[in-house]
Amino acid sequence: MRCWVTYLLSVYLITASGCAHFAKIPMWRSAGVPVDGVKTVAVLPFEGEWGSRVAEEVSDAFADSGAYTIVSADSLPEIQTADRDGEVPTFDQVLVAARQADIDAVLTGTIVNDGALEAEQRVRTGILRKDLKPSRSMTVDYKLVDTRTGETLSQNRISCLEPEQKKSEQQLEQTLIQRCGLEVVSQLTPQCSDCSIALANCAWTERGGIAVRKGVRAAESGNWQSAVEAWESALRVNPVNDAAIFNLALAAASRSEFKKAEELALSALRIQHSECYEKGLAKIRQQRSQFESVSRHLGDLKQSTAELTAR
Repeated sequence: MRCWVTYLLSVYLITASGCAHFAKIPMWRSAGVPVDGVKTVAVLPFEGEWGSRVAEEVSDAFADSGAYTIVSADSLPEIQTADRDGEVPTFDQVLVAARQADIDAVLTGTIVNDGALEAEQRVRTGILRKDLKPSRSMTVDYKLVDTRTGETLSQNRISCLEPEQKKSEQQLEQTLIQRCGLEVVSQLTPQCSDCSIALANCAWTERGGIAVRKGVRAAESGNWQSAVEAWESALRVNPVNDAAIFNLALAAASRSEFKKAEELALSALRIQHSECYEKGLAKIRQQRSQFESVSRHLGDLKQSTAELTAR
């Protein structure tokens, strides 16, 4: 009996205070490959059966992301002249034309394979049963080339899978094309996604403790407004409740108010030094750094787009 009581007490002490709960806040990350200085990009039709459609999806996804100004290679005078003469412009000609138009980089790619062909081979070799409809896949090689130096800034191979069996062949193709387009763009643009971060908690017996725990439950469910109201009420009865102060820092970070978030996290650390608060502060600073980097890029892009439009 004594052992059981000791166990329950240990569990209570672990969960009653500290960082045992988590919430989601938005976190920016830079592009998978740094492409500093690139603001305008010309997307060429990819080689392969679905190449032109994949390139269109890439252009649309780039436009939606706002990370680059996209220029159609077909709009360049040198390329138009070559088309009228019945010639296929070489990649070097495209680079020259893009450079003369002040385009920073050219994106090109190749559809390496359509997974349906692989599936047919697997059926013939007995690896896949004939009565099972195979999943479809697509593999794409792409590279981003600097128009000024000819240097390859980024290149990669991505594969997309569509296991849905109930879709028509046309639907499967379109889904694969969209997924590959989005995957290419995700490698080359900053992305914002939810990040899990530890909330601070405290015993309900502590002054303001009930309000802190109420706020933690609200934040866990994504209701940050109710969470903030609860933590602020905790501070009204106990201005040095470090858990409430730290959680308000996380709430500020979720709103991209990073200066306020750092100040609050440091205040919590001064009241109660804990590993939870240290890790939280480090994540806030990382989030701030990524956000500022992305903001600078988008600010430069906005200026570049205005200059391009004014010509």
